[in-house]
Amino acid sequence: MSREILQVPAQIVDFKPRADMSVKISFETRQLTGDEAALLMDNFRGEGWLVYKPNTEVSLPDLPEGVAETGTKSPSQRLRAVLYILWQQNGKKGEFESFYRTEYEKLIEFFKSKLEPEG
Repeated sequence: MSREILQVPAQIVDFKPRADMSVKISFETRQLTGDEAALLMDNFRGEGWLVYKPNTEVSLPDLPEGVAETGTKSPSQRLRAVLYILWQQNGKKGEFESFYRTEYEKLIEFFKSKLEPEG
C-alpha cells in the first residue's frame, strides 16, 4: 500500500453521523490526474489520515505521526470475536483456541464444499 500524500482541492458534499458515533464524509474533487487516481485506487479501503483545510485558513497543520486507525476490525478479527462470544455462550467448554480452530475448520470445509471439482 502506498504511503504518499495526495493533495487535491476538494469539496465536502455529504456528512452523515452513524449509529456507532462515526461519521461518513463524502468529498468531490476536480478531475484527477492518472497518478492521483492510481494513488487513491492503491489505497482503496485502506486507513490513513484525512486533513481538510478550508480555503479561509492559511497554514496546513502538522500531520500526525504513526499509523491511522479507524477502530474498525478486519473481517477475520470480527469472526474471531463472534466465535469467542459463541464459545462463552456455550459454557466455555475446553480451550478457546481449540474451539476457534475447530469452528474455523468447519467454515473452511463448508466453503470448500461449494467449489466446483478441479479437472
